[in-house]
Amino acid sequence: DSFSEFLEDNEADNDNVGNTDYDPTRTYLESTATERKPRVMWLCSFIPFPLFWNFRPKWTRYAAVLVRNAPCFWFCFRRLGVGATDRSVVYRLNLLCASFALIELAFAGYAMFMLYGPGIDRTNIYFTQKEETSLIIIDLWSLNSFAFIAGSLALIILIVEIATLPMIKQVNLIGAIWYYEALGWFLPLQAIAAFGLFDFFQSNDVWIKHWWGAPSMAVYRQQFCQEGTYNTRCVVPIDGGGSFKNETLWCIHHFNTTDCTQIRESAQKGMGLYADIFFYAFGVICLLLMLLLWLTRFVLRGIISIDIIERHRESNITAWLAFPIILSFTIAMIL
Repeated sequence: DSFSEFLEDNEADNDNVGNTDYDPTRTYLESTATERKPRVMWLCSFIPFPLFWNFRPKWTRYAAVLVRNAPCFWFCFRRLGVGATDRSVVYRLNLLCASFALIELAFAGYAMFMLYGPGIDRTNIYFTQKEETSLIIIDLWSLNSFAFIAGSLALIILIVEIATLPMIKQVNLIGAIWYYEALGWFLPLQAIAAFGLFDFFQSNDVWIKHWWGAPSMAVYRQQFCQEGTYNTRCVVPIDGGGSFKNETLWCIHHFNTTDCTQIRESAQKGMGLYADIFFYAFGVICLLLMLLLWLTRFVLRGIISIDIIERHRESNITAWLAFPIILSFTIAMIL
């Protein structure tokens, strides 16, 4: 083979005779070794961008830096030290998750109150379109459905985070394992709710335009329409509805004026800007909570150890598979 040929060639080399430092095996490996070059990704076909193979981010350290420097709200009585334990990091991450879940719940509660809360006359005698009373049927295709999902999930996360605080203090291994598995279920659901709140397909414009006269939009109309018009001139139907040829004739017939369309369009423009800001801010909060949940799960994995997690997961695989089946069946029956 090649190593034997290398030895035969070097035995005849006079420079190696009597050289006690000469190691044929090491010399062979050095002569045949090739320098490992870093992988290169070409940007725009001509700009090299190196990808470093050995780079492994230390997420536990990043989590520790985060809990030391993040706003501590009401629960941080003293700042964590540089050498804080993983248990202390998880405890602070747990509190941060609970805080962001509370903020997310407040966003969702505000959105639901604006749609269905009391305190305002929602009667619109000019709205002839049938509006379903079921929240799922009304807003299944709109961002409000994702706001409802995010709020429901935030409530569950808040309860779980508060309930696991004693477990973290007492170093309860069984509780830590179940908490780890619960975070694994929360993450994909949180991702769905978060990305659903970003209006990639301008569904807000469709919602505002076609449900503008609905009773559920009364609070928004009161806020963005001219004073005293939120249930009158501001609710002019699209193209005058079914009984009129255009919106001007509808406005003249009911109010003897022609400014209904301008009032409605101005209000809808303000409502569209408000909805975009609100839902994008809501989505960012959901993404931040998702990041905190992921960091918490990663640090927990280091505390529990992968072997214990794998054994626990194998023993409960049937229950984990049954849960999505039951959930899918329930949703299908509701719809």
